[in-house]
Amino acid sequence: MSDWKHHRAKVAALSRVRPADDPELIASRRQLKASKLEQAAREAAEALPPLTDEQARRIAAIICPQGGAR
Repeated sequence: MSDWKHHRAKVAALSRVRPADDPELIASRRQLKASKLEQAAREAAEALPPLTDEQARRIAAIICPQGGAR
């Protein structure tokens, strides 16, 4: 099972028994969105020719405008 499908299953299971404002359900939804973005970014990167350093910096700034990991 792909990573995002695992998170989708967890969200589905939690949403059956937890209220929409449950912290674990909210965190699971956030992780599902991040996993789907990661897969899409990986697929896009694999389809592109190599990027210049400047292109890579601009794209990284879009994905992480805070300038790095939290």
